[in-house]
Amino acid sequence: MFRPAKFGHFSSCLLMMMGLLSLQGQVLEKQAGTVDFASAKYGVKLKLPKMWPLLAREKDEYVFVCEIAQPKFPDRPGIMACELAMAPESLDEYRTRIDGNAKRGQRKGSLLKNEVKPAGDGGLPERLESVWEFRLPSGEVWHEMTLRVIRGRHLYSYVLNIENEMLASARGRFERAVASVVYSPPDAGAQVVQGSKTNRWMQTEFHFVVDLPKDWAPLLAPNELAILYANGRPKGIWADNMLILARKPVKEDYQALAKTLAAELEAAEPGCRVKSCEVIKTKAGGDALQTEVEVKRGPFSMTILEWRFAGKRMNYELKFTVMSENYERLKAEMVQCYESFQELPEDAEAAKKAQTE
Repeated sequence: MFRPAKFGHFSSCLLMMMGLLSLQGQVLEKQAGTVDFASAKYGVKLKLPKMWPLLAREKDEYVFVCEIAQPKFPDRPGIMACELAMAPESLDEYRTRIDGNAKRGQRKGSLLKNEVKPAGDGGLPERLESVWEFRLPSGEVWHEMTLRVIRGRHLYSYVLNIENEMLASARGRFERAVASVVYSPPDAGAQVVQGSKTNRWMQTEFHFVVDLPKDWAPLLAPNELAILYANGRPKGIWADNMLILARKPVKEDYQALAKTLAAELEAAEPGCRVKSCEVIKTKAGGDALQTEVEVKRGPFSMTILEWRFAGKRMNYELKFTVMSENYERLKAEMVQCYESFQELPEDAEAAKKAQTE
């Protein structure tokens, strides 16, 4: 005759089954495993879930992009990605910006969570955790979870974009991957010149030196075509910055360009005001075009100071973009940066000597 089990026995069996399921889950997770990912250029090393294959790596602002299979939507996989950007002054500054954009409806979806969390949980570092929910007309619900981490002058944003039913199972792997990250300085393509009395840096590929303003340093800016990019300490979400562009040497008529450039710039960007555009002499006695422009970028008033000039190997543009309120304070150091620009000799010993002259 069948007799129901006593509650105590049933409870013990249930606990045993739960333990077996937990052990089975751990075994499956171990079988799934992880793979090592490293990018010296972007300054990260971490363990990614083996079941999330790489779609892209080290492309523009993306450190990596992984695909997450979704059985319910085989033609629409989820993704895990890491993006690199310039760091704000603090994570709380960025949190405030996201809250403001959400209130103004500047992005579709609903902001469910947006808070700075301390280091701790599962080895995760201090981060800004933001979660958006997107409800599609078809009834689908997707979530985008982003963990933002500041390291040095860079902001790393780890993004999980996935359908709602997959969120619970994917979140653990996502957070463990972020917790496993080991950071190193990204390759900004420049080295500080030891022994220099100024804040001098050498661009290692194009082989030139410049003096940056005090407390400025180069950083990796993947979205830029610049061969050197540097900035000062951020204030809020903005940091005054400098970039250098290079192109193949061609003879340019800076006197003629000075007559047309102002009108071209003002026509291209509403609110742009060219304060000056004039030809000056370089240290070598050649011509350079110096341009000073004021622009509006959202709520910010910016001033751009730019020089176009020819070197022996390339033609260059050296451009500062700073908040207008900082312009006069920084102007002397910006001019010093331009005047310090020096292409180094090809010979290694001669180049080493020239760095500190």
